[in-house]
Amino acid sequence: MKVTFSSEQPLEIEAPDPEQKLGDYIDFVNKKLSDVNRFIFSAEVDGEQITEERCRQKCDSFEELKLEARSFEEMTIDTIGRLGAYCQEYLAKLPQVIDEWKKKSDEEKNALRRQVLEAINLAGKVLDSIDDFLDVAVEEHDTIKSRTEKLAGQFREAGREELKSLLTEQGSEYFSELFDHLRAVLDYVDGQKDAESDQLSRLGRQLDELHEELTNLINKFQGGDIADAYDQLTDRATEIDELLAVIGGLDKTGFLKRNFTPETQDELSQAHTELHRGLTELLQAVEERDPIMVCDILEYEFLPYLESLQKLFGSVDEAE
Repeated sequence: MKVTFSSEQPLEIEAPDPEQKLGDYIDFVNKKLSDVNRFIFSAEVDGEQITEERCRQKCDSFEELKLEARSFEEMTIDTIGRLGAYCQEYLAKLPQVIDEWKKKSDEEKNALRRQVLEAINLAGKVLDSIDDFLDVAVEEHDTIKSRTEKLAGQFREAGREELKSLLTEQGSEYFSELFDHLRAVLDYVDGQKDAESDQLSRLGRQLDELHEELTNLINKFQGGDIADAYDQLTDRATEIDELLAVIGGLDKTGFLKRNFTPETQDELSQAHTELHRGLTELLQAVEERDPIMVCDILEYEFLPYLESLQKLFGSVDEAE
């Protein structure tokens, strides 16, 4: 079976064993993708959607498997868009549904109940997903999550006449508020991306400036301008400490996971650790007034790892 795989991040995927079940292979691919914050968004086998029956068949039963991967954030945002479209459709069609209510059979009313319940259940999953990948600072988030759970129970248990009331009153109000909330979440996401992009640009500039300043300091030490070099070094040490604190805090915000592969995160972590260690050694050498040691630490310990950070953050900035 030929596997056609698309993902923004390159990833080597082992070919399936001919005797392996299709479902097991897809689970294997998803596990590999999760390591780089990617998940299977869509899957087709021989041009058709994958069913449970096909998942139980062996891979050699098929000719081609097509997989599309997206990040968890991208999948959630895509679902937010589809859910928002449903909210608009619901509100637009509601007057017609109510006008024709008496003409509808019990089967049609129950079908409508199921459709609305599916949308409410989807809303619950989306709202939970937002919690998982965003530190959402959007008002009313917890309130609408609570309403979602309550309304789902009401739609499940409502009789025929209660169902009509739910559709016109609670349902109409709920989907209107849900639409506004989802739009606020997307605005928040866009704002976070802009802020993150600005922060990335600032970091890149700070790293470039620090590299130039440290190179000048090395030249001063090597040129014998020791007194002036020591005076400037105090300011540079403070800048280094503050910059390392900012970079260290990126892990807590999820920035690293969103923008770097696990391997690149390890490289960044190593550079960050080594620069911290180098800063401690540098301050000790300054205290001992050892200009040769200070110069060696700057040239052979700081600059190589600083250049690693420049390269890592520069690659993300270019991708943005």
